[in-house]
Amino acid sequence: DGTLTFRANGDFSKFTGVKIDGTLIDPKNYTAVSGSTVITLKADYLNTLSVGTHKLTVVYPNINRILWYCYYIPMLFVPLFSIFVSASIGKPENSRMSKWLIPATILTFIIFSA
Repeated sequence: DGTLTFRANGDFSKFTGVKIDGTLIDPKNYTAVSGSTVITLKADYLNTLSVGTHKLTVVYPNINRILWYCYYIPMLFVPLFSIFVSASIGKPENSRMSKWLIPATILTFIIFSA
């Protein structure tokens, strides 16, 4: 029938897509069902590919990026906490933080987490 079916050894509930030669393809060009992850590329899509070898990648969430955020974002708060402490040393208990400290903190957080 001109289709190509393959099985990826990953949790189907975490499956997010298929890449051919590094380009994410439109879900209308394949079907995916559970059973690990069974993907069938449709004949219409396969006919658009050039003759030769192609790299196929099954896309699942990148756990390394998630772990990076879980580790490094709390690390950003250590120096920011030090800034808050040093800014409040010697001030009375009822004093308020300056207006620039919160936007500066948010900006620092955005810069280091991008």
